[in-house]
Amino acid sequence: MVHRHRRGPGRVARRAPRRRARVVELLACSGPRPRRAAQRNSVVCEDAPRAPARGRPARPAPGPSPRRGRPGHGAYGRACPRLRRERRRDDDPHRRRHGGAARRPARARPLPVAARPHGRLVRLLHHAQPRAAGPPHPPPGGPLVTGAEGLLFDLDTFAVHDGPGIRLAVYFKGCPLACRWCHSPESLRPEPEVIFLRDRCRLCGRCGAVCPQGVHARSGERHTLDRDKCLVCGRCVEACPSGALAVKGVRMSADAIVAKAERLKPFFDHSGGGVTLTGGEVTQQAGFAEAILEGCQERGIHTAIETCGACRWEVLERLAARSDLVLFDLKLMDDAEHRRWTGASNRGILANAARLAGRDVVVRVPLIPGITDTEANLDALFAFLSGSGLRRVELLPFNPSSGAKHEWLGRTFGVAGERQSVARLAEIACRAEGAGLTVSVA
Repeated sequence: MVHRHRRGPGRVARRAPRRRARVVELLACSGPRPRRAAQRNSVVCEDAPRAPARGRPARPAPGPSPRRGRPGHGAYGRACPRLRRERRRDDDPHRRRHGGAARRPARARPLPVAARPHGRLVRLLHHAQPRAAGPPHPPPGGPLVTGAEGLLFDLDTFAVHDGPGIRLAVYFKGCPLACRWCHSPESLRPEPEVIFLRDRCRLCGRCGAVCPQGVHARSGERHTLDRDKCLVCGRCVEACPSGALAVKGVRMSADAIVAKAERLKPFFDHSGGGVTLTGGEVTQQAGFAEAILEGCQERGIHTAIETCGACRWEVLERLAARSDLVLFDLKLMDDAEHRRWTGASNRGILANAARLAGRDVVVRVPLIPGITDTEANLDALFAFLSGSGLRRVELLPFNPSSGAKHEWLGRTFGVAGERQSVARLAEIACRAEGAGLTVSVA
């Protein structure tokens, strides 16, 4: 890069001095900046003529410019860089570079400048000292919801199987049932837990080296975990280079979920979708769920909850009143069989289902081979729905691939079988329609 300055009748090229990098303090400085050693003993006098450069004519003293008529310019209408720097330093009290007179009050200085590839310098947009914290700005759709927080194990921003349209599915952690065929076993425990994907493990041993509890061990070519010792500190997850370990369970605020839903609202409006709270079991964290539902409804977002119904009616009624759609899971009609396969009675579940009559409810029936898809259970279930005034049924075919999730947690999948055939699904749908129900297959 070459700077050209007028010296005499022609232009003389002079290479610009190289910039020197220096450290810029991040915090505000209350006093004047120290001067460089070369400038501490120098005295600048604009009236004194300069010594002529070797082989060059003497430069005329600064005076009124014949071209621009401004003081401080040379005879040919352009001030040299040194004079411009001196004038800025001495005449402008707010741009003094080397101390002396009073200066502006100390303020936050920006971060160091960053050099672009082409050599220019640009200031970063961030500043070292943040501005004074003020009250948060309310979102466009309304005020902030609450400070409620809950425990989730997943968040799906493009769910299409948990209600109409494109939906934001919020997966709650914790469930009162223990279904042996559960498709989300990582949702059962109401606390964070570590999952292990064995097919990704490289047997590098880094997880065992950083674990303070001795949870991880290697026996031959197999990686074992003693989950009773695990405190879910997350050190093994950070050390794993292949992603074989992960923590399921993270705390999230209702405000953050509502804000995410508001950003997705154009997709919801176009597809007829919205937000679905599922799990796990939504009623296990009723206050958290209620805050999300209220925030979404204030912003005109369609809401839905999916529940197994194993809760007090007062809790379910409060959440159903703030939901546009209720997805209610029914599995077994016989109480003894329900206890055997889910670990809990179904009496309260059936009572809650009957009380939801008159609302927008879709009863979902998981079809587990030899357990819930038997003719006796389906006939009793369809008769109960018809007598209770619940008319909409959705059949959920069996998914054998869900057994892989149980291996993540060191459990065995207690159900064997294959997905129902198309003919079998059509037969079950005919039975439901014969009972006066509206049927759909997921």
